[in-house]
Amino acid sequence: MNAKLDFIQNIDLIHNNLDHAYYELTKSAPSYFRIAVEVHNVLLRSMVEVLKGTANSFVVRGLINRTKQIYFTIGSGPQIMIQKEKVENCNHAWRFSKPETVGEIENHSNDKRFEGSSNDYLVGFYDLLAMIQCDYFMEYFSQTTTIIINDEDLHTLDWLHEMIRNRYEHFVPQSYGAPIIDLIESSLLCLEICTKLLVEPTFIHAMHDDEKIKEVINNISVKLRERLPEKDN
Repeated sequence: MNAKLDFIQNIDLIHNNLDHAYYELTKSAPSYFRIAVEVHNVLLRSMVEVLKGTANSFVVRGLINRTKQIYFTIGSGPQIMIQKEKVENCNHAWRFSKPETVGEIENHSNDKRFEGSSNDYLVGFYDLLAMIQCDYFMEYFSQTTTIIINDEDLHTLDWLHEMIRNRYEHFVPQSYGAPIIDLIESSLLCLEICTKLLVEPTFIHAMHDDEKIKEVINNISVKLRERLPEKDN
């Protein structure tokens, strides 16, 4: 038996998803469902890549507390708390609240908010989406730029995850349709966020072939914009 192993890393999966999305766009009748799902997965894996650090400490453990409360301090400053905050018109997507000073440092162990061992599972899409919009994870932990996503775009990502990606991955044999313009625009939104996460310079990106990622994302984005149908007046 051949003992050679085939290795894969998260960054390889990002390249793979991008290649599949680009290939689909070269077809005479591309599936915009598949393109949307592929770039959705690029976004998910890009968020993981930025947040994983050196030990996957933030991306393989889920927050057990429904309020998603996190306590932390910056330097010798006071104890700060952030927690889950609902976003208007979003059924699933959420953000962390603005930091709130909670007085003297107390014995709040963030480890209590985790369920299971550190290797159990990857955190959910919406947790990752909230984390990249939060200074605690991005500026203080990942040492990169916090991503700003407005409410309308979060609503779009909510729709993409629930109505497109989940239906595509767990497809019930039936006819299902979605507007091409919405599939393309949501795909473009994912690629825009991925560019901010993976292409714009931060300390983690020296390890990756950023120019290739940038080129493929740009090529896909150009082809998608060329295929945007005109909006009804």
